[in-house]
Amino acid sequence: MLSNDLSRPTRERMLRARMAYSSRVHPSWELPDGQSDRGLANFLSSLRVFSNLIHVENMKPPEQDAVLHIIYLLTRFPPAVRAVRILMHRGTPEDPDKAALVQAIDGLLKAVVPLPIIKNDPRRFLEGSRLLFGLVLEKAKHLKIIAQNQEERLNYVDSIRTLELRNMITMEPVVAPVQTISGLVDRGFYQAFTRDGILRFTNGTDTTMATIDRQLSRAAWLSGGVKLQVVRFDIDAANNARYPATVKEVITAAELADLHHLVTLCSRNNLGVLLPSSLHSAEAPVLTLDRDGLLAVYVGRQACGAAGRDITMFRPTSEPVEVSVDVSIISQLIDRIVQKRDADGTSVFEAFRVQNRILKDPDEVIMLCVDCSSSMGRRCGFPDVEESEDALENVALASAESEQVFKEDSRFDSPSLIDLQIFLNKHESWEDFLAIISTGTSDFHRQSNADKVLEVLCRLERRKVEERTQSLEATRRSGTAYTYHRVAIDLEREVGTLKNRVIRLEHLKDLLCVYLVDHAGKAENLEDSVPLTWVLGDPIPQVPKKVSIVHKSPKFKVPAEYICPITGELMEDPVTTTDNFTYDRKSIERWLQTHDTSPHTNLVLHSTLLRPNGQVKQAIMTFRHGSDILSKYVPRGVGTRYRTRQISVTLRWGHKSSSISVPHTISLRDLYQLAFRITQGHFETFDLRCGTAVLPSSDNPASKYLAGNNDVLINSTMDSASQSNDFEALCLVKIYRSTIEPAVISYWELKNTAKTIGSTIFRYYRHGFYQNHSTSVKDLIIPKVALENNGDRRYHSRTPYHWGYLAGFFTEEHATGALVDESATQDTRVGLGRRKATEPFVFKLLLAKPSRDQTRPRFTRMEVLKQMFDAFVNRILAYNFQTHMGLITFRSTATITQPITHAIENFRHQLSGMRHSGDTALWDSIALAQDQLKTYAKKYPTAKLRIICISDGDDTVSEKKAHDVSFQLTRDRILVDSFCLGKAKNRHLITLSGLTGGYKFQPYNLEEAMAIRELEPVLSQLERPVVALPIQATAHMNDPVFRFHMASFGIFNIDEVTPDSFPRRREHPKLSESFTEIRHIARTSDMGKRTDGNPRTRRILSEIRNCSAKDHPHYDIYICDSTMNVWKIVMQGPPESTYANGTFLLYLERGDNYPAFPPKGRFVTPIHHPNINRHGRICHSIFDRNWTLDTTTKNVIDTIYSLLLVPEFSDPINAVVTLNYHWDQVQFKEEAQAHIQKHASKTRAEWRQEIDSVR
Repeated sequence: MLSNDLSRPTRERMLRARMAYSSRVHPSWELPDGQSDRGLANFLSSLRVFSNLIHVENMKPPEQDAVLHIIYLLTRFPPAVRAVRILMHRGTPEDPDKAALVQAIDGLLKAVVPLPIIKNDPRRFLEGSRLLFGLVLEKAKHLKIIAQNQEERLNYVDSIRTLELRNMITMEPVVAPVQTISGLVDRGFYQAFTRDGILRFTNGTDTTMATIDRQLSRAAWLSGGVKLQVVRFDIDAANNARYPATVKEVITAAELADLHHLVTLCSRNNLGVLLPSSLHSAEAPVLTLDRDGLLAVYVGRQACGAAGRDITMFRPTSEPVEVSVDVSIISQLIDRIVQKRDADGTSVFEAFRVQNRILKDPDEVIMLCVDCSSSMGRRCGFPDVEESEDALENVALASAESEQVFKEDSRFDSPSLIDLQIFLNKHESWEDFLAIISTGTSDFHRQSNADKVLEVLCRLERRKVEERTQSLEATRRSGTAYTYHRVAIDLEREVGTLKNRVIRLEHLKDLLCVYLVDHAGKAENLEDSVPLTWVLGDPIPQVPKKVSIVHKSPKFKVPAEYICPITGELMEDPVTTTDNFTYDRKSIERWLQTHDTSPHTNLVLHSTLLRPNGQVKQAIMTFRHGSDILSKYVPRGVGTRYRTRQISVTLRWGHKSSSISVPHTISLRDLYQLAFRITQGHFETFDLRCGTAVLPSSDNPASKYLAGNNDVLINSTMDSASQSNDFEALCLVKIYRSTIEPAVISYWELKNTAKTIGSTIFRYYRHGFYQNHSTSVKDLIIPKVALENNGDRRYHSRTPYHWGYLAGFFTEEHATGALVDESATQDTRVGLGRRKATEPFVFKLLLAKPSRDQTRPRFTRMEVLKQMFDAFVNRILAYNFQTHMGLITFRSTATITQPITHAIENFRHQLSGMRHSGDTALWDSIALAQDQLKTYAKKYPTAKLRIICISDGDDTVSEKKAHDVSFQLTRDRILVDSFCLGKAKNRHLITLSGLTGGYKFQPYNLEEAMAIRELEPVLSQLERPVVALPIQATAHMNDPVFRFHMASFGIFNIDEVTPDSFPRRREHPKLSESFTEIRHIARTSDMGKRTDGNPRTRRILSEIRNCSAKDHPHYDIYICDSTMNVWKIVMQGPPESTYANGTFLLYLERGDNYPAFPPKGRFVTPIHHPNINRHGRICHSIFDRNWTLDTTTKNVIDTIYSLLLVPEFSDPINAVVTLNYHWDQVQFKEEAQAHIQKHASKTRAEWRQEIDSVR
């Protein structure tokens, strides 16, 4: 195991580095009398940000010296000053240092924080820690100015020394120190190498005793042989006249007492507290609040964190100490906490401020061009995702079909064969039935056509049952008891009757087919085509009105006492005012909002009190329900529960309908009276129609004309009575099967027809059978109306009920076509102008298959786009690339959605709000992006320029041409990366990217799409090898059209992303140079002479000694001969681990800011690992937030070695590999070992031979 390979001091240092700020691990941070969680969180969080602000990278030595002097003036406690000095160098304080610092700060805060504000609780003084650190930073600025003309020596910086107490040869702490020319050694070690000793050096190492350094000797003896180094603060050397001698000369008592002034100083010195919601645009580290309202530190973003949970927060009083959070949730949780603190006055301890992201010169400027056209709403095109979705849907459909097996309902009548024959004979499409059947050329063929007619009819009836069942369920769920009792019973009867009819239609299909074929054979005058068919150029036909027996329409009136005096309509909720007049409640309330007088008398009403008039309301209810009419048909002496045989009647007028049950003996005159009352007197004169037949108002029983379940249309006779024209008003119906093809058939229909939408389906099939008498009817087709072009051959529509009346759509709103050749979605009226009164209505109807995408949520191309670029933005932020970005979305036009900015976190919100619609203006968007980049590049001429374009199809509406755009991009040296979604090959976009030297991606599956977004060369152009333009890019520059045309003939291929094939990263230039194994360097006598006195160089030499002192059994280290900054490590996988059979080459590189900042590490040998990406980048906190000055190179190498033993799932970087690991660890191990066989089979000895051969 790893612990067996590490020395005890090394393990202790790693543990201290990892837990340096954890109050749960270090009780030394706690006060003797205890402290509040809020106080400890404020102290440790403020200390972490304070330590970063005073670090050498962010503060110059004179300022650091001033900070240490302020700490000394305030505390007069040298151990506290020494602790701050250790933090200043990102060292790890020892337990006594922690205790000294926290107790000194607590003592200072007793003079700063008023007791009343903390409710006299002495454990809460640390809650003001942030205010004190802000004061220290502010005063240090002034001291630096005061001392800038003094002598060069820095009192505190130069008076604090780090003393090395280790044997510089064995790298172990010394017990009995002896100072030699080669450094400190143990006395026994020294004696062994004297002239008369038993050992001697062969490399010339000199162990002659050196001049005694008494401070070093004293520190070594006091350490007792357990410390590798100590920090010594010489207070005597620090005291001189450079700075003011007392704290009163620097800080006044008034400043310490003014908490709001201290809050201002914190904001001025980058110690302000940010709202969690503003962390997306913040530069880490900054102070914020956690979910408990305690002070925390935003320390950065996870390289591969989930969208919305990539913010990493340091919470010193919680477990775990560092956690990835969703700031939107935290913002909601802390709202009440902040309000409470505002009320008690303690919000001053965590007062918020506004954060602005620091503007830096970019290395690259990127313009995203994102396709938001209508086609982006289609399915993603990934076979793995679509197959999974289809499988789930097929299971759901199979389950739904099994649940939809109809069973006869014994509570309702089941139609007999004769009843079904009557039903077919009276059907509105009876003539279409016979016409379809008659197209058969033989008895067998006609029998087959009859079967198809019944199949379509049963399908429509089943659909009606399903829709009415859903309405019934909705009524049960949401309706009141009264509504349910009044409506649901009729709906239930309707559904039961329909089910029984469907079952009998299917059961008696053979007999009904015989009946239909027999009538088709007897039918006469069946036209050879659909009646009243229209083609372009035909005149409008004139259809004479049919002369029929005139039935005098009865006239009815609503009793005057039931009519509202204001509206003149039947009242729904009658109320009485204070002057004893009765009105409908809604009407009188609306009147009283603008009047204070009575509508009747015009006198002022002294009160607006309204009293319900229950007597009138009951009378109106009786009138509307026709109770007095229906009671006539109940025999005398029979109880109220008596129920005679009923007839179900659905009354329809306009878009409204009402289902009622009436006695079969009711007269037609009383049925008219009921219809009048149900419509609330809407029609003064009308007639009732069942199908095309008019029901006369007479004393004849309704059962003579109606049976079972009947649809009865209420048709007003006032309009027809006023017409003087002898011809019927017509409307043209155009039936389409595609939005881009012309109408299949157009035919005229009466404007006041009683036919339903379903009749158009049979009319369409009639036309189809005339064209091909073997037309298939297997596919379910549904009508769609209100067609509207949405771009990219997609459309918006509405699906009406097929039993809805056609006449309801013959209006200005729905009949939007014209007597021209037009597509289903073409808005012809825009060009023709408003319809004239003499022009007929033209109603367009699309018969289409049900869209599978509408039945269940789908993973669309737009969702792929959002996820890819959300991760893209996340990785750019996490990797700290200096990139400025802008966003252009294109539909029918290109729009700048986000101007180019350095605050690229804004893109997360922009992308999440994108919606798909319109056409595809691809080239216009790229041309606009080019213009924006050229303009922005004037400010940053050294930045590289790139366009990232994601689209799923070819351009459809751009004014710009691809060849011109390509020529301009090549001229301006702008690179274009293209992402093609879907299955279509976007050849022109691929050619454009190829000519500019960009990548050309078309992910085949979700795994490839996820992998592309993690590739470092995709994230930054600086990570790519030198881009060399293809020959075609500079050929035929005088003829852009010919140049682009020639380049588009399959020259450029898609860039594939697989586990073994992907775009390569720029290689490190030093890796090809010569390297020497570390054990050979450590033995050379001139290693000490290689230092130039630079602390950084001394640290690297110390690391070399440390790593060479103890060889690791499973890895070898090599140092670059030209620079000690670059190390190669050949690492063998830990025994019994997944990687045991593999040997991997990796390297570490130290930057100029080392050891203040961590080295960079990367695998050269490909490896299949959750924490290592395809280009070898290692994701672990030791390379970032958990790095301290005490972290050694050996700690880093051992940490990498431990990753091969157990992955670190808190820092995954390879999303695909991580998901596979969690999904199936056995399969993951097999894949990793297969990857090792392919890429990492070389042994350590073979690596040593290869590295040594480069000389």
